[in-house]
Amino acid sequence: MTNKTNFSTRKIILSLLSISSLALLSWQAYTFYSSPVTSYFIDREVSEIKHRVQLQLLESATPEHIAQRLQSALEPVPADWEGIDLLREFSAENNVVLPQSLLNQINARETVERGEDDSFATACYRCMKDSDSCPMSLAKNCDLAVELTPVGDVRSINTALTDWLADRPVDTFETGLATVGLAASVGSIFTAGTTYSIKVGTSTIKVARRIGSIGKPLARFLRRNTEGLLDFSRIPKNWRKNPSSIMGAISVTKLSELKSLLLNLGGIRANVGTTKTLRILRTIDGGTDAHRMRLASDIFKADTPKALEVLGKNRLLKQTYKINPKITRMAGTLLTLCGALLGLFWGAITALLSAIFSYFLRLTKRRLNSPATVADA
Repeated sequence: MTNKTNFSTRKIILSLLSISSLALLSWQAYTFYSSPVTSYFIDREVSEIKHRVQLQLLESATPEHIAQRLQSALEPVPADWEGIDLLREFSAENNVVLPQSLLNQINARETVERGEDDSFATACYRCMKDSDSCPMSLAKNCDLAVELTPVGDVRSINTALTDWLADRPVDTFETGLATVGLAASVGSIFTAGTTYSIKVGTSTIKVARRIGSIGKPLARFLRRNTEGLLDFSRIPKNWRKNPSSIMGAISVTKLSELKSLLLNLGGIRANVGTTKTLRILRTIDGGTDAHRMRLASDIFKADTPKALEVLGKNRLLKQTYKINPKITRMAGTLLTLCGALLGLFWGAITALLSAIFSYFLRLTKRRLNSPATVADA
């Protein structure tokens, strides 16, 4: 009886050891996958991205596909005329013959909608395309000039601080962008090269906000990272004389998130120009999208919006990354090892489950056959 008990004990111990090994292996796998050093995706080579996107564009150069994209652009009121212009330009370059009925529909809508569209956003777009003929009052409202000095940022932060001290609502969005701009100008964590790109990215976001070119996902990303970016209670009293002293009141984590996004937006704007950047900005949901779109704009420059309009965001950005081979190899190794361990200790695992079941079964029988139970019956 003693030998049998000892054998069962050894089986339970071995089973516990095997399960502990599997649990430890799973934890190591989780740690590896969640590590910031490990990236699920890596950027493709420039030549590979260009080749893949060009193939996708050639496959899309059909009357059916372009007509479908044009119909989608005609659905809103007013129609998406920027997108329609890009699609018509692509069709002309690739000799795509579109149905005459669709062209007639576009021409009829264009005469009505573009002839009467004097909205603020449209006026701002006209200013960006021809800044020389833009009235000063409109240029000021559109905020077209890129502020490369911290004067505007200091003014915005000072206004926000005054509102905070007076217990009035603070525009955290505007204040957050001003904080990043000021940090880029006076903070030591930025280099001279990144300062310009960040300032350009900041001004692009400001213009986009005024004319409604920011989508809801990006707005949530910006709101999440601008709220609490600047701790007003930690701003020194003499900060206006020494703007760099404000760095101690800035959340480094949120600043890093915004820095990455604005750097990429500055790069996109350098590649495609202001007007086209505002067009692209509507499709960007956050930092990752901005990085992928920056890669695409580095290759296709001013033609990036055209590729985006023809392929759509998902198809275009999908060509800029691939699964990290290290992740694939690691996943295969872990699955193989898990299968081997499971096969090796399967007998011990089933023995443990059987022992646990038998224990509870004996315990139940003992309780049922106890004198107190019999007496109650």
